[in-house]
Amino acid sequence: MAALPNVKRKLQFKPLYPDVLGAVTKGTRITMEQLQFAFGISPRQAFINQSFEAVVVLQNMVDQPTSVKVAMQLPTKDRKGNAAVIDTPKPQITLTLQPGEVGILRMPLIAHPPTQPGKEYPVRVAVRYRTGERAVFVRPPNGGAPPSVLDVSPFKLQVLRDIEFRATLWNESAEIVTSTFDLAPHLIPKAPELPQPRYESLWTREKMPKEIELAQSRLADARKLANFADYGSAYPMLRTAVEERFAARDLPLHPAEASAIAKIMTYVIDDAPNLEQSIAIEQTRWFLGLCQVLASDPNLVHAERAEIFANYLFSEVLYEAILLGFDVIEQQVSENLGTPEERIQYANRVIAWMAGRGTADLNYIYLPLIMAGLLVARIVQHTRLENPWEIVDGLREAVRGRVRLADGETVVVFEMLNELLKKAEITFRNQRIDRG
Repeated sequence: MAALPNVKRKLQFKPLYPDVLGAVTKGTRITMEQLQFAFGISPRQAFINQSFEAVVVLQNMVDQPTSVKVAMQLPTKDRKGNAAVIDTPKPQITLTLQPGEVGILRMPLIAHPPTQPGKEYPVRVAVRYRTGERAVFVRPPNGGAPPSVLDVSPFKLQVLRDIEFRATLWNESAEIVTSTFDLAPHLIPKAPELPQPRYESLWTREKMPKEIELAQSRLADARKLANFADYGSAYPMLRTAVEERFAARDLPLHPAEASAIAKIMTYVIDDAPNLEQSIAIEQTRWFLGLCQVLASDPNLVHAERAEIFANYLFSEVLYEAILLGFDVIEQQVSENLGTPEERIQYANRVIAWMAGRGTADLNYIYLPLIMAGLLVARIVQHTRLENPWEIVDGLREAVRGRVRLADGETVVVFEMLNELLKKAEITFRNQRIDRG
């Protein structure tokens, strides 16, 4: 078994705050930079004169108190134009989330006569927030690793997870989300008195010391999983995940593009711990996240290693691949690739996009991911029979299709890639590597 490089034991073990919202909504979220939320209605079907709830999960992403205002717009007509009387005690709520806090706001609803039974009555919630100017992020844009400590029982958590949370934007607004409910053809004789809206905290920063303790308890298992020599390459499963994740964000990839991105991601977890002297794996986001994932579900230690990275730590590996990717290519190109701080901001922007914020940008796949993947392609090989010309020729083909849409900064990126492709071709010819 190959030994992992010596790590800096004196460095502080400091994982980011966990993704409590994701644990409740199974990943559904609206990302508003310093606040994340999701919206659902429970139950989705009610009777006339029966109470039900609009449920908003709120996750503070920063280390300062955040003032949140939630306003609800209720339907006044059904789909046929008939009058609808949907009531709530208080359609607008203002509350303050403490640093890093995650909680649930419940806003009671009821349909009164003459409202008719029907399907897909729309309810909109507008969420706005305000926080301090010097707020520091305590969670990554994708929300982070799952929590190990919550203020709710497993039974209550399952009840929350059964709610169908939505992230359907209304009129392309990042602040306004729509969900729907159905009214069954039955009338409750007497309407109950509705309670006032209520807020319930699910997680506060006081839980973080316990989260760290539990994550640290999984260090030995995480170190074992970090050593790919005992498990085989994560490349095949990461490549599939890359294709699926980018397609889900409306940026489908050419096969060579997907291969290159998967290769730099695989390099980060399989090869870089041994080959990159500057890396202390216990300070990387993917390793810290691995400890948290194992703390949240210890049974995952028996799961397939590649499955853990592809399904539970994809964004953490992608983040580190972006940062390391800049290091890999900076000695090969003449362009200024930015300061370490600018690279971190860029990596966070890409991860935020993967989490649903913003629109697709070709730069996100090419700089530095695809270029770095090209440079490590011969190190990360799925089989010994893999021909290095395949990714070079494939990227040439992909660029011909992409260049029509390129302008501004993207043109510069393609020029950088073309320079790297030429260098690779010269190297292959000098080494007499046949195209096969």
